[in-house]
Amino acid sequence: MSYLNELGTVLEMEKHYFDSQSKIILSFKSVQAALLQQCLDECKHLSLHEIASLIQPSSSHSKIIILNPEDLRMPGARIIYDLLYVLQHPLHPDRSILIHIEAQGEESYKYHLPRRSLYFIAGQQNHSLGFQNKSYNDILDVRSLWICLRHAKKKDNCWLEYTTVEKLRKGNFRFDPAIYGISKIHLLYPGIQSKEEKSEDEILKDPKDVMELLSLLFLSGYRIRTNSINPRKEV
Repeated sequence: MSYLNELGTVLEMEKHYFDSQSKIILSFKSVQAALLQQCLDECKHLSLHEIASLIQPSSSHSKIIILNPEDLRMPGARIIYDLLYVLQHPLHPDRSILIHIEAQGEESYKYHLPRRSLYFIAGQQNHSLGFQNKSYNDILDVRSLWICLRHAKKKDNCWLEYTTVEKLRKGNFRFDPAIYGISKIHLLYPGIQSKEEKSEDEILKDPKDVMELLSLLFLSGYRIRTNSINPRKEV
């Protein structure tokens, strides 16, 4: 029994270490810019530098300034986000997009991830970044990205997107998709694609696609060669 307890402690320590390392890597503006360029339709036409300049609050620091990652507004429904920050909308400068990033070291089989992701983006009412009272038109667009690094082999290199769609059942009237299509969830399941040693600049220079980017940044057997992200430390 003591052996099992010790093993459980070690595994929990490894999970904590992995989570903290993932947050460090993802907190760099250059990494976020590369990720958003690949995943957000609104950012595909922009350079990495242009995307990084839209991250709010604007600063010359290499890391993003994240919002309070703990949400306690609903009693008994505590939510802790890995990374949460605001991006100035690339197409509508007077609007903002709430960016939510989660790095999953080990996919849980106790629940279906699409359901958990929907729960995480559920509410903004009376939130400092959301809307007040009944000003529903002020709801922020949300882009929620879940990076699942250890998963069933059949999910390798799968990229799933969930959004709200309108189905016309009768009549001729339709709403503009910009009104209801404000939230998108991305589930990303990268597979191992490379074990080469590269610098951060080489990783972020013209990645072929988001799966290659995530594989190079996170997966086993790969080392990041840079002074800015824990040099010579496996992630």
